[in-house]
Amino acid sequence: MTMLVVDHPGPLVPYTRVGRERWTKRATRYLSGKDALAWTLKEAAAKEGLPEGGLSGEWFVNASFYRHAALGDIDNLLKAVLDAGNGIIWTDDRFVIGIVARRHPAAQGEDRTELLLLGPGSFS
Repeated sequence: MTMLVVDHPGPLVPYTRVGRERWTKRATRYLSGKDALAWTLKEAAAKEGLPEGGLSGEWFVNASFYRHAALGDIDNLLKAVLDAGNGIIWTDDRFVIGIVARRHPAAQGEDRTELLLLGPGSFS
């Protein structure tokens, strides 16, 4: 059974297209935010003993986004989580077969993202 509980401090930057706009302020914020979440996920993966490169097999993601501002579509917040987990938690986000997500209000300065990640052997 594979189960990770991850608490990522600070606001998560929603996905934004990078493409030709790679070095715009908004795209740069997204990429650095995704990298920060990736480091949090790497720490959680190491604690759980996950192999480098992540696990293939079915994954389920339960995400709670605590945000002081109502900015960021929930699908773009999820995209940031799924992209950050590639090659760290799961080998590819195509293995994520279920998602539950919710955005909660938070006081300014108390933004965070809570993730419950259930991997291969955790559910049927």
